[in-house]
Amino acid sequence: MSSPLGFREILQRVTGFSWGVGERRSGHQFLLPLPMSQTLTVKQEKFCLSYLETGNASEAYRRAYDASKMKPESVNRAAKQLLDNPKIASRIEQSKQRAAQKAEVDQERVLAELAVMAFYDPADLVLPNSEDPDKPLNITSPADIRKLPERVRRCIVGWSWDRHGNFVLKLAQKTPNLELIARHLGMLVDRKEVRVGKLETASEQELNAAIAESAREIAEQEGISVDKVMASLTDFQATAHVH
Repeated sequence: MSSPLGFREILQRVTGFSWGVGERRSGHQFLLPLPMSQTLTVKQEKFCLSYLETGNASEAYRRAYDASKMKPESVNRAAKQLLDNPKIASRIEQSKQRAAQKAEVDQERVLAELAVMAFYDPADLVLPNSEDPDKPLNITSPADIRKLPERVRRCIVGWSWDRHGNFVLKLAQKTPNLELIARHLGMLVDRKEVRVGKLETASEQELNAAIAESAREIAEQEGISVDKVMASLTDFQATAHVH
């Protein structure tokens, strides 16, 4: 029977991965795929990064390799060969997936932050007084901010003292954030406007369903009712169209 080492070249050609040899406590050897970072050269890594940045394989090749003496068709051919390399193709696909996941997370965080600033309740700025419920506590310094609910603290964009020495909080304006959310949900798309992206082929029913679903998600995040979210957005939508 052939040693596992005899299979390494065949496996590399078939799978496109480099393979190493591990050894169990019993002394038996086994094959294991090496991490992707170990299977690419420095120039191949640079090619992948440049391709992800430019979307142009030939330009990526020129950035990663010395192509000063190569004809354009030779560069194109060499770049194509790199893209056809299973290791490089896998590396590029992995990077694209990570970028897509990061973009999705960032979008969710931005929308969540906008929702906090658009739907906060000013009543939450009143600090309860456990000793005397009829006399709420005042916020008199930056140190008192930590006593506020976390969702309210995220709405604070600054603070100062007025000419009388009173501590003043500056809160995010609701209207601009409502507008951003409404535009994101497609609520401000006029029936005569040209829709782009996901709105391009959406029917009125699909658009309304998407708005309702997003409103439900915002309501869950903020701990408020869906009706309150929809009422705020609808009021803003009506005001926006009037202007």
